Amino acid sequence: MPPDRTIMVISHEYPPIAGGGATAIADFALTMAKRGNRIQVVTSAIRSLPPRVPEHENISYTEVHCFRKRLLNASALELLLFQILSIPVLFHQVRKQKPGLLFANFGIPSGVSAALISRILRVPYVCLLGGHDVPGFSNERFPAVVHSQAYKGLLAWVYRKALWVMPNSEGLSQLLDRTIPGLRIKVVRYGITPSGGYADVSDHPGSRPTLLHVARLEERKRQEDLLEACSILRRQGIEFQLRIVGDGALREKLETLTKNLSLQAEVSFTGFVATEDVNTLLKEADVFVLCSTAEGMPRVVLEAIATGLPVVMTNVQGAAELVEEGVNGLLVPPLQPKSLAQALATVLSDPELRLNMAAAARSKAPGLSWDASCETIEQVYDDTVVPSN
Repeated sequence: MPPDRTIMVISHEYPPIAGGGATAIADFALTMAKRGNRIQVVTSAIRSLPPRVPEHENISYTEVHCFRKRLLNASALELLLFQILSIPVLFHQVRKQKPGLLFANFGIPSGVSAALISRILRVPYVCLLGGHDVPGFSNERFPAVVHSQAYKGLLAWVYRKALWVMPNSEGLSQLLDRTIPGLRIKVVRYGITPSGGYADVSDHPGSRPTLLHVARLEERKRQEDLLEACSILRRQGIEFQLRIVGDGALREKLETLTKNLSLQAEVSFTGFVATEDVNTLLKEADVFVLCSTAEGMPRVVLEAIATGLPVVMTNVQGAAELVEEGVNGLLVPPLQPKSLAQALATVLSDPELRLNMAAAARSKAPGLSWDASCETIEQVYDDTVVPSN
C-alpha cells in the first residue's frame, strides 16, 4: 500500500495568477493529487476574485490575504506582504494539517517562509527554483535587490537549510552550483499536461504560416530581437504572420517598433490570454518561437512540444533539454536577430521539414510528462519523512 503522503505547497503565484511558474505548480499539484497524494496549497488571495475551488478531492486551498490585485507580475509590495502575512497562516496550517513535507515554489518569497516555519515546527522543506531565484540569472524587475549581497546571502541561507534544492533544468542547476556551491541539488523539471489535439503544420496554399510567441513583454524575453528578425524575413519576401501573446511593461515600446519596421500587416499583439485560449492558439500555429536571454525550463515550450509544434528558440538554460537541433526544432544564439531570422526562414520555407519536426515533437512529448518529477518528490518524501515518522 502506498505511503500516506501529505505535502504543503507554498506559492505566491497560482492560477488564475498568470505566468509559467504559477501554471506549472498547479499542474504539479494536480498530478500529485491524482497519484493519491494529499496536497495543501497555500497561496495569495486575489482581491477581486472569489476563493479558489479545488480541482480534485486530494487538493485543498488556504489563501493568504496579502492585498494582491495583479494577475500578472506581483509588485514589490505584494511580494513583501505575502512574505510577511504567510508566516502566521503557515504556522497555523502546519500545526493543524500536519504535512510531512513543505514544497516551496521559488526561493523568494515562498522559500523564506518555508525555511522559517521549518525552523520553528521542524518540518522538512524543499525548494523548486524557476530562474529568478538563482543568483546570476537575468532579472531586470528588481535589479538593485537581486544583485545585492544581502539577497544572495538570504537565498544561500534558505537553500542550505533545505532538504533539497530543485532547479527546473540542468542548465539552471549548473548556474546554481557555480553561484552557491555545496548545495543538495536534485533537478525537477516542469512537465507536460497534454491538452488534447495537435497543431496542423502542413502547407496551406493561400494562407501564411503562423509564428507564435507567448511570453511576458519584458527585457529578458527580447521581443525586439524577434521583431528585427521578422523585418529581415519580410525584406526577403518570406510570407508569415506573427502573434505575440502576453502583456507587460514593454508593450507600448514594442508596438511602436512594429510600426517603425512597417510590420503592422504581419504582427499582431493579443495581450494577456487565459491558459485555455493559449492552447487554442498553439493548435492554430505552425512554428513556436522564443528568443530569451535566460530561461529555467520554459513551460510554454513544453506546451508547444505537447501540441506538436516545431520550436525555434535561443540556446539558453533548459533549451537543449527540450529542443534537439534539427529534429524537433532549431537553436540559435541569444541577441542575434540575423541568426534568428535565418532559422525561422529555414522552417517557414520548408513545409516537409515542419512536418518532420512536428512528428518528432509528438514523439518527444510522452517523455516530458510530470510523472518523472512527481516520482522524485514522492521518493524524497518516502526516504525522509516516512522513516522519521
